[in-house]
Amino acid sequence: PTVERLNVVWAKLPKGIWWPALVHTPYSRSLRRLLREKGQNIVRFIGETPVYHLSKAEQLPFLNEQGAISVEIKGKGKAMDKALKVGHQLWARQMERHK
Repeated sequence: PTVERLNVVWAKLPKGIWWPALVHTPYSRSLRRLLREKGQNIVRFIGETPVYHLSKAEQLPFLNEQGAISVEIKGKGKAMDKALKVGHQLWARQMERHK
């Protein structure tokens, strides 16, 4: 089991496109340690239910230091529009927590 953190990132599966995602934290300390050693996180793509173990190389910050989207968006359409809207809302909440 995992808990979803308020940490929005861009993530992608091999041969996939970059998609907004949320990082999950395992309850198990041993699993957290194993993921850290492997350089991985557990993520859930916004709009999907399954979670994935992805390397940190397959994840980028949702927004860069200038506040712009940090990837080139290739997936256009309603699903991406909704994921972007949710991602921006969650990012704003994430930033509020860090103030």
